[in-house]
Amino acid sequence: LIMASVKQGSTAREYIKISNTGTASLDFSIDASELSRFVLVSDKKFRLAPLQSKTIAMDFFASESEKPDVYTGHIAVKGGAKAKSIGVILDVLPKTAIFDIKARVLDASKYAVKGDEVAANITMLNLGDLKPVDVELYYSIKDLGGNILAFATETLAINDRTSVTRKLKMPEAAVGDYVFYAKISYANQTASSGDLFHIVETKPTCSDGIKNQNERGIDCGGVCASCQQISAPAPGKGFDFFPLAIIIIVLTISSSAAFASVAFLRKSSLEKTEAKESFAALKDYILSELAKNCKKPQIESALERAGWDERIVETAFMEVLREALSGVKERDADRVEEVYIRILEMGYTKEEAGEAVDSFLENNKKV
Repeated sequence: LIMASVKQGSTAREYIKISNTGTASLDFSIDASELSRFVLVSDKKFRLAPLQSKTIAMDFFASESEKPDVYTGHIAVKGGAKAKSIGVILDVLPKTAIFDIKARVLDASKYAVKGDEVAANITMLNLGDLKPVDVELYYSIKDLGGNILAFATETLAINDRTSVTRKLKMPEAAVGDYVFYAKISYANQTASSGDLFHIVETKPTCSDGIKNQNERGIDCGGVCASCQQISAPAPGKGFDFFPLAIIIIVLTISSSAAFASVAFLRKSSLEKTEAKESFAALKDYILSELAKNCKKPQIESALERAGWDERIVETAFMEVLREALSGVKERDADRVEEVYIRILEMGYTKEEAGEAVDSFLENNKKV
């Protein structure tokens, strides 16, 4: 989800990071036509090699005549045969504000099922000189396409600051992302705000084996118990250096300079050997922690604290997964669903698990 705000006549920049976690190069495309009135994308088409990432700039803008309001939509990202939709909530603010408003869905309502009441805290500020002021408060539930599913209105007096909690019953609707929207109006002045919540088949818990709610790890942190702190080894010397490029310029070289070049090359070779050993130790560490039922996000956090680069850690995790699957015999191919579930239980994402299983099935076809 991208949540952005921009004043009339100005711009704001947000970023998204797109990664190719597969084993083959992929062509990516980004379609923001649904929000073309408000956003420009830095790169709409590009190619990524395996394990390569690219940061895309999203420039949001609003004309001076654009009506202050909350606008929603989707940005479609496609890589190879896979596609993903990114929800966008854009808050267009007035150039000169007399009022301000902030809507925040309560934690207990962030994940709701059909028929639940969704509760939000709505804070309203009167920034003008006239106090108190009777304003109209309108609040609703909308999907990211802007369709209104439920709403209510009332009149409130605002002095400097007023906070209220309001609820709306979620009607029958598909599983997905929705917005609790709130707007105050006085004369020709308005202010609006929105916050995201999710309709799910089953409410998340602290024992469902999924990283959801506001958890920092799987079933830990946030509203759940604190995550177990695990320690990780620091990266070896080989990872303290960028890949070495040697440029040789043909000049008159003294014997001492030649000796120094040989010593440098030996040092480089030694560092590469240390890097390989360090990477092997990293994979061994990941395997040992997974065997203790530690989840991938926990292990990643520990390695990040120890100073490991996230790209190296991600590569190690995927190699561990591929090596584990390579040991599964062809006769066990009918256990794919069981294997997939086990990968998810270890804390890998659905995309990572799906990619690993696809690779496993492809390899079995070649046997």
